[in-house]
Amino acid sequence: MFFKTEPTLERTSAKEIELTRKRATLTDALARAEAKAGESYLNDEGIDGDHAGEVLRLQVEIAALGRAINSVRSLRRDAIRGAFKRESEELLKQANAKQQELTRLEAKVESVLAELSTLEGAAYAPTGTPRSSILRDEIGNLIRQANELKDNPIPDCGLVDLESVVDSGAVIGAVLSCRANGPSVEQVSAWLDACELAAVKHRNSSFGAFPRRVRLEWGPSGINLSSSYVSVAALMNKLKASPAFASARDSSDGNGYFDVGSGTFRADRAPDMKSLASQYNAPVHDSGDFWPHLEGDARLPVTSCNCSACQNIRNGFAPMVVAG
Repeated sequence: MFFKTEPTLERTSAKEIELTRKRATLTDALARAEAKAGESYLNDEGIDGDHAGEVLRLQVEIAALGRAINSVRSLRRDAIRGAFKRESEELLKQANAKQQELTRLEAKVESVLAELSTLEGAAYAPTGTPRSSILRDEIGNLIRQANELKDNPIPDCGLVDLESVVDSGAVIGAVLSCRANGPSVEQVSAWLDACELAAVKHRNSSFGAFPRRVRLEWGPSGINLSSSYVSVAALMNKLKASPAFASARDSSDGNGYFDVGSGTFRADRAPDMKSLASQYNAPVHDSGDFWPHLEGDARLPVTSCNCSACQNIRNGFAPMVVAG
């Protein structure tokens, strides 16, 4: 088994990235192998055993990698639960240490107060907030926090907000490090691709190496398209309007104002993809789906189609169903 010891977020994250890259490489190889097989038929040569065997081998490996990624995603949830459990145990350990300190303190205080009461001939009580009261509050808070960690389910919501991002790796790493159920490597990559496609469409430019802010928020239904975006200062329109006419969303560099909205890009929508397990077993879509290249009743297999959505699938980046 891959994890002979208890899995950690660091190890599951690294493994998911590794498996996703490997599957992307194999899906590219599958596309080439199927193209060769198709050329053989065009040349009236038919498909030989080597071509058929290569296609079948790649399909089997891709399916196996899909199952491996699903397994790693499950181990990731185990890692989060394990982290919660360890933190809960550590908090209880701290509470126990403070309880022992309180017990020793109360024993000393009890004898001192008894002696003072005897000397004064009346009951004696300290003024202010006693150290023992502070300790009791700290113990109660530690126990409450420990119980919350132990009993609460893994969150289904999360948010990463990063500045000066120059590649997708930083975003993927931040999402995978969140102790919450969230989008996979493939899903984050697909969302980033969709945002960059919006930049190409509206600003005629890709993100390239431009530093950018990436805000990615998700919930139980997936990535929230309305609150998630990529903002690129280098792609913003510069306004000559005076400060009085600049909107609240605009920013200034001292010589003019930048229209933040013109450099902020969101994924318009995402196709309702098949599950990872079935993508390659039934890779056919019809004109009713969101495939921009199709016309009429055309039907093309994912491995033969060159639209951006199909290319994402072949590259191992399967978009998730998102909440608008």
